[in-house]
Amino acid sequence: MPISFATDDDICQQIIEGCRQKRIALEMKQTDLAQKSGLSIATIKGFELGKSVNLMTLIKIMRALGELHRVENLVPELIVSPKSIFLEKQPKKKKRVRRATP
Repeated sequence: MPISFATDDDICQQIIEGCRQKRIALEMKQTDLAQKSGLSIATIKGFELGKSVNLMTLIKIMRALGELHRVENLVPELIVSPKSIFLEKQPKKKKRVRRATP
């Protein structure tokens, strides 16, 4: 079934199952994933049981599994103008400070 027709709960379950399967394919235990992601084992177990996690936790799990590239399309490309690069490289001019007259 295309993801656009799935419910939010179904999508969550698919993400959880995909992460669990990837962990197993990498021959990682939950404790290994916890250590590599910097999360607690309780957080990893809770995630795999379907408990709600925040976005930062999901990013850490995906990074530890080598799957962070899957969200690349959601991150806007940072476009830097040539003018801003030029201005950053220019030395800052010192401003002349005038003393107040009494």
